[in-house]
Formats: sequence, structure tokens, C-alpha cells
Amino acid sequence: CTRIYAYFKINVGLFGILFAYFIGVFGLGMSVKAVTATWSLTLFFTIFAITFFYGFAISNGTLELIAKKSVYLTRNVPYLIPFVCYGLCIAMSGIGPGPYAVYAFLSPLIMAIAKEIKMHKMIAVVGIVGGGVAGAFTSIGMGGGIAKGLIEGAGYVQEAAQFTNRVLINSFIGETILFIIVYIVFKGYKVKPSSIEKPVAFNREQKINMILIVLTLALTIFPTLFSNLVPDSAMLKTIAKGADVAYVCILGAILGIFFKIGKEKAAFAIVPWNTIILLCGMGMLVSVAVAAGTIDMIANAISTNVSKTTAPVVMTILAGAMSFFSSTMGVVMPTLYPVVPTIVAATGVAPTALFSVITLGAAVTGVSPFSSGGGLALPAIQDEQEKAVVFKQLLILPFASLAVIAILVLVGIIR
Repeated sequence: CTRIYAYFKINVGLFGILFAYFIGVFGLGMSVKAVTATWSLTLFFTIFAITFFYGFAISNGTLELIAKKSVYLTRNVPYLIPFVCYGLCIAMSGIGPGPYAVYAFLSPLIMAIAKEIKMHKMIAVVGIVGGGVAGAFTSIGMGGGIAKGLIEGAGYVQEAAQFTNRVLINSFIGETILFIIVYIVFKGYKVKPSSIEKPVAFNREQKINMILIVLTLALTIFPTLFSNLVPDSAMLKTIAKGADVAYVCILGAILGIFFKIGKEKAAFAIVPWNTIILLCGMGMLVSVAVAAGTIDMIANAISTNVSKTTAPVVMTILAGAMSFFSSTMGVVMPTLYPVVPTIVAATGVAPTALFSVITLGAAVTGVSPFSSGGGLALPAIQDEQEKAVVFKQLLILPFASLAVIAILVLVGIIR
């Protein structure tokens, strides 16, 4: 997919839409309306709403200033700064914007910090990409919305929220272990003291923006929490059912416009339209592939040749191989998540383990310079010679990372 983009300079999602049309209409006899209906409005609206709301926090500098203040607080313990950067990526991804926002907007800041404290750029890249994935699958995050929708589409409607939470936990465990390994290998504990200047104070717009972020988090999390604490309350159940993250973010965006925390056009400009087209366009192609029986064919081929022990390892490697040249959320997850029920039925392996290894297997090879994570983080390195060295290292790291994830699966840490 990345090669197609590099050659034609066209979003791969557009190819997905085109192939879905030709295969669906002329190959399978589907109506044009039926093919068009495979465009996921839910996915489109969820990503748009979340990223539009957080576009204010990005455009008015709120998230960047939070990051700078966090690093400044740890300036006297420089060996902790890599972990602070990693934590910032987790937090930014988890509160809503998702990993692509982390790659795009925190990469320059963290690379600048790495240069300041003489931190190896591999630690920075893994912190950016791994942190973006580790926090991506919260219930209020873009990744969580995508994963939950795909899990529901795979047939686990009632268990979707629970399974998504398990994907979040496993992703955090796997990415954090990998980050610690990279931190040790590339001697993150030997970074130099930082001379970063004290950041400026938050202005009016940024203070209001932080209040709105806390408000949206509360409106998304607390209704479900209270409903679980008082399961017999019909009113709480109704409120919890309606506390959808996309609509809460739209409310937050409207309040942001009302309180003039930033320019509406600037927030619109930050919405990752390319990512939306990629995800929804490839989703159309996958939906047509499902109708054609391709997914069933893949599922049967895998399920008849693996056991309960080997199935998660095989899916880890397959997801990693696919993600080396493509997007985790845009290509790998939509393609392999529908395969899970068939493999579960044939082998008895836990579905949460398969959903998790598909996600992690794809995510850890996402540091590849040909994939979305590495491809967005690498340009933030200013020194061309250093960039060339890191480029070569990022070609090797995915294979080592896949081996680590496979071991974590075999010993039962990821389950």
C-alpha cells in the first residue's frame, strides 16, 4: 500500500473504493447502492468528531504546552525524560486523538527533546509509535472506536466493549515491554541533563480547553461507571447508552467555539481526512471481500493448519508482515479481525488473544519506515546522517519486536 502511494501519490483508500466498486458491481453483481453502503458512516463520524474536538487543543498549543511542562518537571532527573515522553504519547493518544495525531504532532517535539538531552533517536521513535498504540484503544480514543466497531462486525456485539478493553491492556503491556527493552539497549539511562527553559503559563483559551477535555472525559466515562455501580437504574442505563464519545466530542467542540478557544477552521484543518479516507475506503474493499468469501477462505486456510498454541503466533506474524508496508488500523485490523471467529471455533483459543496479537503484531512493525508510524516519525529527525542510520535500524527492529510479542503470547502474558 505504501508503495502504491509513493508511486502514484494517491491515498490508498481511493484505490480501495475503486476496487470495491469494480469487484462488487461487475464481479459479484452487487448494486451500486450496496457497494456505497459499505462505507462506514459510524467509523467516519467517530474519527471526525474526536479529531475535530482535539483539533482545538492542538491548534491553540494546549497539548504541546502540557508536554513541555511535563518534560520541564523532570529536567533534574533526565533518565526519566524518555518515560515522560512515552507517557505523553500514551496520554495524548488515549484521551481521544489517537496514534496518528501523536505521530504527526508530538514527533517534532519529542525529537527536539531527544536532541537536547542526547537521547538515541530509536528510543524516541519507539516511544512515539509505541506510546501512540499503547494508549490508542481506550473507550474514548479513536483506536478504541475503530477496534470496537470491527469486533462488533466480527460478531461479538455484546462482548465488544470488554474485548476492546482487553486489547487496550494487552497493547499497553506489549508496547511498554518493548519500550523498556529499547530504552535499555540504547542506554536511555545515560541521557544528559536538560537545559530546557521554563514553559510559559497557560493562557485563557488553553485553561478553558483543558476544562473542556476533562468535561468530555467525565461525560464519556462516568455514565457507564455509575450504571455499572447501580445496575437496576433504568435512567442511568439510558444515559450510559447515550453517552457516545463522538457526540460528546461534538458537544465539546461546540462549547469550544462558543468560548472562543480557537479557530474553527484551524480545528477542521487538523482532522486527518487522509486517514479517514484510508480507513473507510479500505473498509469498503474488505466488506466486498467478505461478500466474495475471501475472508472465509483465509480463515479456513489458517484454522485448518494451526493449533490452540500456534494460532496466536501465526496471527502475530501474519499481521506483522502485512503491517510492514501498510496501516494497522486501515488495512490489517479490518482484514484480519473478521477471521477471528472461525479460528476461535476451530482451535478454542480466546478471541481476545487473537484480536490483541493482530493489533500488536501489526503495531510493532508499524515502526517500519514504510508503515504509517515510522513513516510519520522518521521525518522529524533533522540530521540526515542520523536519519539514515535510524532508517536502517527501523528495518531490523520490527522482526525483533515480533519475536518479543510471540514470546509474550506463548508464556501467557498476552491473552
